[in-house]
Amino acid sequence: MDPDLLAAAAAASPNLAATAADPEAVAGWISGLDSAEKDGLLLRVAFGESIVVQAELLRRVRGATPVEPEVVGARTVADLFDGAARHRAERERVKAAVRKRELARQEVERARERERRLRGLARVGEQAWDRVEALAETGRAASYDEAAELLADLRDLAVRDGRVDEFDCRVAGLHERHARRPALRRRLADPSITGRDC
Repeated sequence: MDPDLLAAAAAASPNLAATAADPEAVAGWISGLDSAEKDGLLLRVAFGESIVVQAELLRRVRGATPVEPEVVGARTVADLFDGAARHRAERERVKAAVRKRELARQEVERARERERRLRGLARVGEQAWDRVEALAETGRAASYDEAAELLADLRDLAVRDGRVDEFDCRVAGLHERHARRPALRRRLADPSITGRDC
């Protein structure tokens, strides 16, 4: 069944929390759940299913003990569908916000990782260029790919440090020294590496 429709129905239903057993008994029952089940319930709450999760938990706590619900006003099917649509929209909004925060967190982490790599390159200095030359000499496609990745990082470092002209001259030198390696030259022509001629 549509969880949004269930949530809409539960929203106008009596407050089951008021009819639940002793709070200590509820707390004891919840503490007996395994962590995977608790995580699953919390995730559902995070994605807007709090009312459904609450009803489900209280029903499980009460077990077979019947509860006399208070009488609520009549609702039409249209009311339920409207409520389900509102619940769905809110759930999607919350889900999008969670996703947006996660993407922002990942972007920050990528930026931190990139900065760590650039600091590492700055520390090794000339050894990074020696590594590029060694990779270029191998004549293997995988080595060319690795050289291109390293050069892209070296370009970012040059941009950061205001040394793009020096970088472009060094790449131009690579083109000249490896003129007979078309596969390498294709990689060196990538826009993330080549800026302009020296």
